[in-house]
Amino acid sequence: SRELAKKNWKGSGDSAIDDIWFDVKDKLSATEFLGYETNQAEGVILSLLKGNKEVDELKAGDQGMIIVNQTPFYAESGGQIGDKGEISSGKFIFEVSDVQKKLGDLFVHYGEVKSGSIKINQNVEMKIDTKRRDNLRAYHSATHLLHESLRRVLGSHVMQKGSLVEPDRLRFDFSHMKPISSDEMLRIETQVNKMVEKKSEVKTRIMTPKEAVDNGALALFGEKYGDEVRVLSMGDEEDKYFSTELCGGTHVRNTGEIGKFKIINQSSIAAGVRRVEALRDKQLEEYLKNKEKLSDMSAQKDEILIKDLSEKIIKIGGKPSLENKDQKGLIKDLSKQLEQLSVKSVLEDKSKNIIKDVTVNGTKVRLQKVKDLPPKDMRKLIGNRIFGCDDCQIFCPWNKFATKPVIEDFKPRSSFEDSSLKSLFMWTEEDWDEKTKGSAIRRTGYQGWMRNIAVALGNSKKERDTIDLLKSKKGAVSSMVDEHIDWALEEQLSN
Repeated sequence: SRELAKKNWKGSGDSAIDDIWFDVKDKLSATEFLGYETNQAEGVILSLLKGNKEVDELKAGDQGMIIVNQTPFYAESGGQIGDKGEISSGKFIFEVSDVQKKLGDLFVHYGEVKSGSIKINQNVEMKIDTKRRDNLRAYHSATHLLHESLRRVLGSHVMQKGSLVEPDRLRFDFSHMKPISSDEMLRIETQVNKMVEKKSEVKTRIMTPKEAVDNGALALFGEKYGDEVRVLSMGDEEDKYFSTELCGGTHVRNTGEIGKFKIINQSSIAAGVRRVEALRDKQLEEYLKNKEKLSDMSAQKDEILIKDLSEKIIKIGGKPSLENKDQKGLIKDLSKQLEQLSVKSVLEDKSKNIIKDVTVNGTKVRLQKVKDLPPKDMRKLIGNRIFGCDDCQIFCPWNKFATKPVIEDFKPRSSFEDSSLKSLFMWTEEDWDEKTKGSAIRRTGYQGWMRNIAVALGNSKKERDTIDLLKSKKGAVSSMVDEHIDWALEEQLSN
């Protein structure tokens, strides 16, 4: 019934527009699709629409919609987009930009009147863009071979979740929990291309949906099937078909028409759903040609960059390290080398690396001002021992990387290595992580802890009790240092 159809049909969401199609449907029978066998046909105008209203005539310049009794134009469904082409009659030319199905079986041709005019009940000639259709056929058939290859390589859990078949590419969404590996991708492409190279005939059979499924056909996602369905079988595999699916789309007659196939991209679009995009034949050749061109341009740019980095390294007294044969890897190595040499050259220049020693509350502190160094490099300097020089007596933890015991590089500058305090400075980062679990002190991190303890203890050379020394330093520097002292005292007293 009309009311049941309205309830089950998902339209535009605008009830006024949707009602138009029910009114049209009440007057017309289903559009007969001739596009499986022909690219052009004659027909009779049954309905004309303009601005979502039925009209008696369309004139030059009008944007409108045409419904005929029969058509070679494919209406978008099953992932395959609608045909483009031309509807004409004498001086009347209507350029078709899209074809959509309404209420399941009304084929609506969207477009613009380029010349002349047309009225209801007039005869017209319809021609589709055959080159565009041929590409659509090939991509749709390639989608079937891809689907079967995915199931064979990744597993039978693979089910179609959506697709898009266009004249210049295909997109396929399917159920799978992880990215496709390089080896799997190669196997999938190899299977598709193997079926293409065999140039076997594509067979179409008309069956009931039950007969089709009983014969092993896969039903495509989102497709609605009537009492009879088209079953597409393709790919020669030891006298059996490689792929068999229910499908109302248009397809090649021979798999050789598909041409060379390649997946060019994969991505995740939802939890447990992957998407692949693929190209074929001429579009693939063009893609690979452009990719090679871009690769050559990138290689040239890399060569220029390598030369520039090498010259900069030589200019500041270094020798470029050119062992890495990979261009990208070499650029990374040279960039790192230049950065290190740049830092070193700044530190060795006394006009740029200004050092001043002062005493604060009995503790010798080294102040250092560095010029002409990018802010991003300042943090790295701390790991490069800018505070550590041979004559400095501050017990500075930055003389070692945090992943190794700190005290090993501190020679007799301090006698603390002979006291119980040594255990604190011998902590590795793993020790710090273990000993500070659950403690608020953990937020400052391992290096912050080592720095603040070093500042607290200063450069004393006298043998003294660690606990008394720590207590005497409270309030001398900062609250953060005090917090570390309190925690260190607690640690020492508990041992």
